[in-house]
Amino acid sequence: MLDALSFDIEDWFHICELDGLKPPEEWGDYESRVLANTKVILKLLKERDIQATFFVLGWVAEKHPEVVEAILRSDSGHEIATHGHLHNLVHAQRRSEFRKELEWSIKVIEAATGGKRTIVGHRAPAFSIFPETKWAFDVLVDCGIRYDASIFPKEFKDDDGDSDYTTHTSYLIKTKSERNNGTLIEFPISHINAPGMRIRFGGAYFRILPYEILRGGIVKFHKKFGHPVIFYLHPRDIDPKQPRLKMRMGRKFNCYTGLGSAKGNLKKLLDGFKWAPISRVLKEKGFEVGP
Repeated sequence: MLDALSFDIEDWFHICELDGLKPPEEWGDYESRVLANTKVILKLLKERDIQATFFVLGWVAEKHPEVVEAILRSDSGHEIATHGHLHNLVHAQRRSEFRKELEWSIKVIEAATGGKRTIVGHRAPAFSIFPETKWAFDVLVDCGIRYDASIFPKEFKDDDGDSDYTTHTSYLIKTKSERNNGTLIEFPISHINAPGMRIRFGGAYFRILPYEILRGGIVKFHKKFGHPVIFYLHPRDIDPKQPRLKMRMGRKFNCYTGLGSAKGNLKKLLDGFKWAPISRVLKEKGFEVGP
């Protein structure tokens, strides 16, 4: 089965809801490590002739366009998508704020590609589109987004009885937008249930848990749903030398455990399954992504 490989391109200090971080206008004071870490990922992919989707933070594309240039130089088959602009949670924004950030992120990312790419994919920081913010889907379609990968399936329904938020496989969302017939493709974040937790395929779970658990989880997901998984990782997840931010012990465990072994486990993962960008995987499932 062809699975979807994705990377959220943000820097080591782009961590949501953390007290003590400098405001965006002072982020330039931090040492940037996103280019070097992204190049490590690109090298691993090139060695294996694997293409992926890169959800680029608008701020990164604007301040460090060389990151986007490196992705395009590495392999013309890589896909560029948006991760928002300032890594703000969707449910912490008003609709107008979300639209403004989304539009700006698309503009600067497309500019960083030299006008060679049209942005059609989106992932919200921390998978932060919830039932109470489903207005975000209307905004996404209005702005030309064709697919979204922001929903972490939960065992609940919203006030309208909408069950989309419990779906584990890709599906169409009907929005109020007049663009593209008002439809948006959703590719929810893949996970498996385990005692006391739901294990996502990527991020901290990939670093903290033994590789064989994640590998077995992907195999189990394939058998249960007959559908590809979507895997995600950040450049900082493979950077054991990154500076450490002050945070609570539990948060520190989640952010920094397993950094030293993540690169080796990523190699195993890339070699163990068949990977492609999200758009290609969706097309194989019968969805028209465009543009």
